[in-house]
Amino acid sequence: MSNIESSTCGDGNPTLTEAFARSCNTTFVLASEQLTTQQLVDVTNRFGFGRDSQIPLAVTPSVFPADADPAQLAMSSIGQYTVQTTPLQMAQIAQTVANQGQMMTPYLIDSIVDADNQVVRTTSPIDAGRPISAETASKLRTMMEAVVSQPYGTGNTMALPNVAVAAKTGTAETGEGDRANAWAIGFAPADNPQIAFAVLVEGDDTNPTPARWRRGRPDRSRCPGSGAQVSAPRMTSGAGRVLGGRYTLLTPIAQGGMGEVWKARDRVSGHIVAAKVLRPELAGEELSLSRLRLEARNSMSISHPNIANTQDSGQEDGIGWIIMELVDGYPLTDYLRGGSRIEPEYLMPILVQVAMALGAAARAGVVHRDISPRTSLFALTAW
Repeated sequence: MSNIESSTCGDGNPTLTEAFARSCNTTFVLASEQLTTQQLVDVTNRFGFGRDSQIPLAVTPSVFPADADPAQLAMSSIGQYTVQTTPLQMAQIAQTVANQGQMMTPYLIDSIVDADNQVVRTTSPIDAGRPISAETASKLRTMMEAVVSQPYGTGNTMALPNVAVAAKTGTAETGEGDRANAWAIGFAPADNPQIAFAVLVEGDDTNPTPARWRRGRPDRSRCPGSGAQVSAPRMTSGAGRVLGGRYTLLTPIAQGGMGEVWKARDRVSGHIVAAKVLRPELAGEELSLSRLRLEARNSMSISHPNIANTQDSGQEDGIGWIIMELVDGYPLTDYLRGGSRIEPEYLMPILVQVAMALGAAARAGVVHRDISPRTSLFALTAW
């Protein structure tokens, strides 16, 4: 048994926190010699391994071997041998650590509404037990923070500006040649958790072993928002038009099914902003106008660093418009164009920030129905 690339674990005498941050196989294999198979089975059972569950979709039970010999137990202690688990199970483990050892039952449907948008049924949080003590959860939180915060941590590329992130990375061999899957679980902010996550990136023919965590990360991801595109579509609204006597349309940015997005200048402040304008062929159409008004009202109710701010809105001559912060970045579609894929070390910060943005929207009672690479914008400090 060796560590990745047959490396030593630090100076050869790491603390448990350092070994955890470095993801050293040897430390945990040696620890398994002090444990019995039944002890590890009991722990995994407390976390829900081997248990059928529905959210309400059926979830495949996770598996930990119940009859492993010492060598097999050593492999199982680092997630190999016949250990199998789902991303949902791993997200629950992250959630339990974030929630001071208290595990909650996951659910997919928050509420059901009728044709008049009146709530007819809601889902309430359900206690799923306490697999670990609050003291153990606190120690794990510290160890998971080191994975991101320490220079030798395997997850330091997940670090975010002004947000503490707790995480654990991993590699899962698939048994298909040299293919492996890259894992990362965690929660953020580490000192006041709002989201827990589990991400799995599968190896394929192009990149059979994606679990290579390197330095360099996106600076900030914004969602939803507007940003410069590589090639702007042809627009029907005219440059130079003034909205509400204040915002002058400059150049086109993007076009959607209902609106056009323009770079505009605020004649009062002089700032450059983004203006979403109802398409001319929809002028005067009350359904489209009401949707735009609802979008503006919902957007103005949310304030979060990863969400482009909505600043103003209005309507004139049957044309509605919304004024937003202009995000100086690139949509994810620009990078994905041509079949490119994003490596885990770049993908994780994006997903965490998008999830935090969606969490802020949910707390404001808003469900974003157009999350896609096209509406996710980011700037890069390194690529």
